[in-house]
Formats: sequence, structure tokens, C-alpha cells
Amino acid sequence: MEANELFESDDSDPIEALQALLDSPPPADPSSQLEAFDRCAQLIARAPLGTLDIFAPLIRQVLGVTKETLNLLVQKARAEFRARQPDRASEPYEPSPDDISTAEALLAAPGIEERFVSDLAQAGVVREELNVVLLLLTLVSRLLEKPISLAFKGASSVGKSFLVECALKTLPPTEYIVLTAASPKALYYRVESLSHKVFVFMERPGAESSDYQIRVLQSEGKLRYSVAQKDPETGQIVCEDREIKGPVAYIETTTEPTLHDENETRVFSASVDESEAGTGGILQEQARQATGVVPDSEPTLRVWRAAHTLLQHVRVVIPFAPRIVEHFPKAQVRARRDFPRFLALIQASALLYQHQRERTPDGAVIATLDDYELARRTAGPLLEAAVAGVTKKTLVLIEAATKFADAQPGGRDGDRITATGLGKHLPRSGWSKPTIRRHLRAADRAGYLDLVESGRGKEMVYRLCTAKRTVVGLPSGELLLDDPEPDQPDQGESNADDSVKSNGDSDFAQVNQPSQGGPGQGDLFEFEEPTFTDPDGR
Repeated sequence: MEANELFESDDSDPIEALQALLDSPPPADPSSQLEAFDRCAQLIARAPLGTLDIFAPLIRQVLGVTKETLNLLVQKARAEFRARQPDRASEPYEPSPDDISTAEALLAAPGIEERFVSDLAQAGVVREELNVVLLLLTLVSRLLEKPISLAFKGASSVGKSFLVECALKTLPPTEYIVLTAASPKALYYRVESLSHKVFVFMERPGAESSDYQIRVLQSEGKLRYSVAQKDPETGQIVCEDREIKGPVAYIETTTEPTLHDENETRVFSASVDESEAGTGGILQEQARQATGVVPDSEPTLRVWRAAHTLLQHVRVVIPFAPRIVEHFPKAQVRARRDFPRFLALIQASALLYQHQRERTPDGAVIATLDDYELARRTAGPLLEAAVAGVTKKTLVLIEAATKFADAQPGGRDGDRITATGLGKHLPRSGWSKPTIRRHLRAADRAGYLDLVESGRGKEMVYRLCTAKRTVVGLPSGELLLDDPEPDQPDQGESNADDSVKSNGDSDFAQVNQPSQGGPGQGDLFEFEEPTFTDPDGR
């Protein structure tokens, strides 16, 4: 029997089949022995990693084949198996004509992001309007040359994975890859293409061993790897160069309030609602689902999958980008990465509305102020946290710590901030003592608190070290145009009807948005800027 036939005809458990083969009488003739060698290699190639190391001594005892020889046979079997696996990218998702017709109407209508929020609410996502729109733009950004990377942060059981899973259901299955863990070099050996896909790690610990590869993929859009290995035919050591092409839109979830510095500056950090009201909304939705009288969401999800097949991978230009620079926060070096990510949100919005936007003579989509406004409303809380160097939830803790310190005898000079004391000034929901400790450590690392007492068996005591509040913000689209700037590039030709459609009057602007601090000016990035005080008052 040929090796390929073995793979195609055998659906048995490889470990059980291997054990049964080794328990059977040894082959009597050389031909049967070679067939047994191949059979062992095929089964090990299908089995979990580490099977070769476990069974190699027994295989040598029964069949007389060394581990080195068996390893060559297993490598050859795995190569043959990978070569026979279809690339999902070669099997494009085919929506029905009815779904395509409905999707065309969806993409030609105003308020696409509002429709997405509404449809995911029917699928069970509640009170996460900003995060849902952020997810939509992240999914669309996979078509860009510099897609968006996103990290959802929140306590265990808050619903981070559910939120991501619901959004992924709106994508064709060929457009995303979900992993829960990976070995350090796993990405170098992927057969499936990563180019312009959404790449998801459902939990941060599963991605830690691949941190370096993920960072390079985010920054460079590709991976290059040179590996020395034995040629399965000749047994000689050869050098093989591998290139895994991106780029990818990257999403991960974590319970940690901060990531490693090199990871944190590459992602938008979004917090999931942990309030008591949010929990109540989720419980109500769970009860609604339990009644059994919930409409089927699959037809709606199919329309969104069809809509994604109608979005083209095209270049996007932002004629007013130089005007944004004047108002973008520049105090931290990470702004050099935050600004391109903000522009990517604008570009993703333009791609989402590409059937309603003007084009340049060479076919590039021209972003409008509607795209800027959608990015501004969506990114406000995220950039606030980025400028502050902590998550939005940590900012809530810092605000509570400030009030707590001001209420102490002697004011801030005598403050003693502990998890126990601070817990009395925070909402009950979402603020367990371990959660408070994690965010106290995050505030300490960012320079908002000083650790003044610690020790084995003692509760950590912090002191506030912030002294002033800085408010920065991005202007509304109207004020952005009023700001004089150099002449803008040619904006190209109009659509066939000589018009540009607007996103429409959106209720999304009034849902869970940052407060407005004046006509057209939003206090999007209100944060505490740390200043360090000498204990002697100098």
C-alpha cells in the first residue's frame, strides 16, 4: 500500500494503531519489514508531537530501526501529508446570489457600523458598542498593507473570547485563523497562507512562546527563517529558507492590565465592560437565549460574510492626514506607532464604505471626514489609555486612588493606598481584590503610584505620585478643515453619480462616547501625567 493511500484510508487513532502494530508479531521478510517501517512513520506523522521520542525505543526493539532513520521517514511522511492538504485560501468562500444582493444593499447604505452593532446584539453581544465597531474595523483592516492589531483586556469570565468569536462569525472561514497556543517555531512551518488574514490568539499565555514572531509579523508583515535540517532523501544537512507572508490583522485577549512594552506599543488596548450594569445586561441576554424564542442569526451572519467578499483590497489615501498631525499627542515616543494605527482606522472605515467613496485616477479610495469621525469616536478611549501608558480600567483605579488619597488625614502627604482600603471606593462588580492588586502594580509601573511598603505576608502600600492633569484632544471634522494646512493632493474623479455619500447621521456618536469639552472639541485623551516628588519635598 502506498504512503498516500495509508493516509487516506486510515481514520483510526494513530497512537492506538501504532501500539497495535508493535504488539503484533514482527514481520518475517524484508518487504514486510519495510512496509512496517513506513506504517510506523505514517502513524507517528499523524500523532501528537513527542510520539517519536516516546515510541522510538520500543520500535527499535521490535523492528530494529534506529531513531535517526525513523525520524527521516517521519519527516518525509509529514512533508507528503502537508503537500496533500488543501490551502483554504485556494477554496474561496462562495456566498449565495441572495446573500450577495443583500450585502450589496448593506454596503451601499449609510450607518454600516450601526447595522453591525445591531446584528451582533441579536447574536448575544450587549453593551459593547465601541468594541464591536473596533472589531469591525479591525476585521476590514486585514485588507490594508498595515492592518490593525488589537488586544482585549479584562478579568476572567468577562466575555472577551465570546466577543471576538461573535465578530469572527461574520467573516468567511477562509479569512481568519484562530489559535489557543503555539510552539516557539510553529509559525515558521505553517503551510496555510497568512497573507491578509485575521490572526487570533484567544488567550495571551498561548501566544507568549511566539511573541517575537508575532511582533515581527506585526511590524514587517512577513517572517523569514533559515533552518538547517536533514534532507529526507540523502540524509545530508541542508539549509532551507522559509518566508511566511503577511500582513495580518492581529487579535488577542488577556487578563493582564498591561503587556510587555514591545507588545503594548504595537496594539490598540481595549477594555471590556466589567460594570454591574454590564453584568446585568449579559444576564438578561443569557435569560433571553434560554427561552428558546430567539431568532436564528445565521442568515444575518451569511450576509456579513458575503459583504466581506465584496470588499476589495485597494489603496486608501487620506488627503487631510497632515492636519491630524497638529492635534495628535506627541509627548511619548510610542506616538510614532499610535499615529499610523489611527490612520489605519480611518483607512479601514474608507474600505468599509469603499462603494460610497470617490476614487483617485489610479483607483485608490479617498477617505472622507466621515471616516475620520468614525475613527476618532472609536479610538478616543484607546488613545487616552495609550497616552497615559495604562488601560482605561487602570485609569479608573488611579482616579479612585486620587480621591482616596485626598480624603486621608494630611492629604496626599499622608496617603497609604492599599488594595483593601481602595476596594471600599471602587464598584463591587469587576473589582475583586486580585484585580485591584494587578491594576495597582500596573499604575506603579507606569509611574502613577509609588510602592512604599512591601514584605512577606504584608499588604503592599502605595503612595500617589501624580500632580497634574493634562487634557489633549482631536478636533471634530469641521474644525479639522478650518485649520489651515498646505494644499492637498488631487482627490481624483467622482463616482458615476458625481456624489459622495455620507455615513449618515449616526446614533453611534451618542453611544458610550467620550464627553465633549467644547464645540467640536472632545476631551478624548484625559489622563494623569506622572511627576515624581522627592520625599524631602525638593
